[in-house]
Amino acid sequence: MKDKTDDQLVDLIKENNKEAFKELFSRYESILLNYLSRFFYQSEIRDEIFQETILTMISKIHFYEARNDLQNSFKSWLFRIATNKAIDFKRKNKPKEIMLTENFEISLENQFINAEEIKLLREAISQLPKMQSIILTLRVIDNMSLKEISVICSINVNAVKQALYKARKNLMLNFIDIGGEYGAS
Repeated sequence: MKDKTDDQLVDLIKENNKEAFKELFSRYESILLNYLSRFFYQSEIRDEIFQETILTMISKIHFYEARNDLQNSFKSWLFRIATNKAIDFKRKNKPKEIMLTENFEISLENQFINAEEIKLLREAISQLPKMQSIILTLRVIDNMSLKEISVICSINVNAVKQALYKARKNLMLNFIDIGGEYGAS
């Protein structure tokens, strides 16, 4: 099963092949948990959203169709489900937690080296509008293409570019406002 593509595995899953599901699950379990950990500090909440994502994937897999214009169309589809579940949870619970993990590192034009600056950076990112935070995280941390982000966020590529530009600009301003020095070395 390891030699099969995601789309081939999905086709087998649609035929109730349990081994194909196990393989697809093992491919995405850690990636998806890592992605969701950027939204939630508490592992219990992260795990709950992960389980809901997997359950939704299972129940909706018959609706999934591969897209030729995307290199990782299944991954984009799965991340869209996870993003929607995370946003829904945040909307319902309105927590005041920062949306990134303790070990978060980011490299924009300059790297923020010291731990205090990383803490300030996490705070600055948490102050971004949700969509900007999600798009910035998908682009910088998950290294996704603009096309993949557009699918996950259900917006066109130009809107992704615009949101990414605004996110970087707002991130810099937020970082400076909370006491960080942009471009410090």
